[in-house]
Amino acid sequence: MFLIKIQPPSNVRKVTASECIEKNVFVDGGDELNPRIVLPQLALRKEVLVLSVLLGDIFVPNEHLCDPDKGLILDPPSGVDVPIPIMLIPRKDALMSTGLLRHG
Repeated sequence: MFLIKIQPPSNVRKVTASECIEKNVFVDGGDELNPRIVLPQLALRKEVLVLSVLLGDIFVPNEHLCDPDKGLILDPPSGVDVPIPIMLIPRKDALMSTGLLRHG
């Protein structure tokens, strides 16, 4: 398995555990070609949190998209000694583990 080490930008919006419990968290994946979703007035209340890819609230890596043998692992920031348990295994390995892809 080949994992590419990535580090998200420092300005990514950090969501606390209590925010995840107290609010409905949505991700808006819009970009320049696919504009942001305009939320209805009901969704603008305090218990709704929208993270926007376009505004940089959330980091969406794409280093692995061109090769199904590559996956991603979050590289801990400097000074952090504990491993960060965030990994995206290669698509090929994920499909093999589900039985949707078999060795040739």
